[in-house]
Amino acid sequence: MAERLRGYRQALADAGLPEHIVWPDHLNETGGAEAAAQLPSAGARKRPDAILALSDLLAVGVRSALHRAGVRVPEDVALAGYDDLPFAQYMTPPLTTVRLPYEEMGRAAVAWLLDAVRGRATSPLQHVYDPKLVIREST
Repeated sequence: MAERLRGYRQALADAGLPEHIVWPDHLNETGGAEAAAQLPSAGARKRPDAILALSDLLAVGVRSALHRAGVRVPEDVALAGYDDLPFAQYMTPPLTTVRLPYEEMGRAAVAWLLDAVRGRATSPLQHVYDPKLVIREST
């Protein structure tokens, strides 16, 4: 999660966009709803044009809170998640999200673990994987 946050902040800085981060108390649907409730809706600070949730579970809660507040996705606010969990494609609207190569990551972890059990692993496994943006109807 720390790497996701660092990348998000860097992308905002690179694009010259303001940073507004709401960190939830819980990294689940409840946390997403609570975080969305902290977003400005009117007044001095206007509602954001887009929300990137740290995970698809958080995006579910954000979507629910926005719906209850009468905020339409994507017409009023674009919404994206991270993980591409199976349910993301079935949300209303289907959730734009970031997919990681979990199968490839799992294979590498198992290979490293087997090497460690056999006494051949010498250092922690470190690898950078390329995510894929899966564009759906929430953006």
